[in-house]
Amino acid sequence: MSSLDIHSARQLVEKIAEDHGFISERELATLPEAMRQKITRAFNLKDSIIGSGAVTLARNLYSSTARFIFELLQNADDNSYNATRQAGGDPCVSFSVYSDRLVLECNEDGFTAENVRAICNLGKSSKKGAQGYIGEKGIGFKSVFIAAWKVEIQSGPLSFYFQHRKKDTGIGMINPIWFDPETTLPDNTTRMTLHFHEDVKQADIIQLLRDLQVEILLFLQKLKVINISIYDEQSDSPAWSRVVRMKRSDPCSDTAEIRVKETGSSAKAPGQSVHRFFVVKHEAKNLQPNENRQYDAKETEKKAWSTSQVIVTFPLDKNSQPIIQSQELFAFMPVRRVGFNVISPFPTPAT
Repeated sequence: MSSLDIHSARQLVEKIAEDHGFISERELATLPEAMRQKITRAFNLKDSIIGSGAVTLARNLYSSTARFIFELLQNADDNSYNATRQAGGDPCVSFSVYSDRLVLECNEDGFTAENVRAICNLGKSSKKGAQGYIGEKGIGFKSVFIAAWKVEIQSGPLSFYFQHRKKDTGIGMINPIWFDPETTLPDNTTRMTLHFHEDVKQADIIQLLRDLQVEILLFLQKLKVINISIYDEQSDSPAWSRVVRMKRSDPCSDTAEIRVKETGSSAKAPGQSVHRFFVVKHEAKNLQPNENRQYDAKETEKKAWSTSQVIVTFPLDKNSQPIIQSQELFAFMPVRRVGFNVISPFPTPAT
């Protein structure tokens, strides 16, 4: 739960922007014309030098728009859900797609000051621990700018946005700008609104979400529910929706059940389907430290990098018998059909 109030939240965002050398248009307008032009040129040069790292990393590591969907999922899975669990709820992430934007909502505890500082930086993260699927490349959240020119974040008392168009210097990816929201969110809700670039088509984003395998929940640590809703401009109700929910009757059981419910006129198979899986977990040992990660003193002392969990799943039919067919290989993202499912918690090449 965030310890910030509205006053300290705004101070935090504005202080980070100030530390980045940000001067608002309102402040620039108070200066003489010659001085304003000189300062603007100097700041543009500084921004191009600092921001080029974000642009280069985003282009090289996240050349596919699919990547940002998985990054958003991983960020949601890294969140804390203490309040939701105490209330008897399941950790959940929701994707709502409109013609010009994608809205993500998550019932997490909320952003902390540490989270804000981390998301406003390059090559840093507030994520602790030696394990994880995404984030080691030093760009993480910035991959959303492949699809969006503006990203608004609301979480508790925090409301700020990043703005970056494809020809900009890149500083906008890490420079937060405060805004006063039009609506107040429920408790334990974080909302991110991604405003699409003009050349990003709603149909492409919809297809990415439609293609999202239900098996992904088997490999995430906290999330139990993924909601997807597609809206058109003529209706307040979704034209198509999918709810993917994982259930385990026994946390120690080696089987898992995923229920999928589809509704709407464009649903290929409206109604509910059930997917069953046999799940095998294995602890890999004697691993080497990852040179792209930073370890704190406690992790170094315990050699936290030396072990990692490998998960293999096998689909079952309604009689709990194995389904023999080609399966997907994952390195968090789907790679190709090879005959089994695996997500690697160890470093993988960016390509």
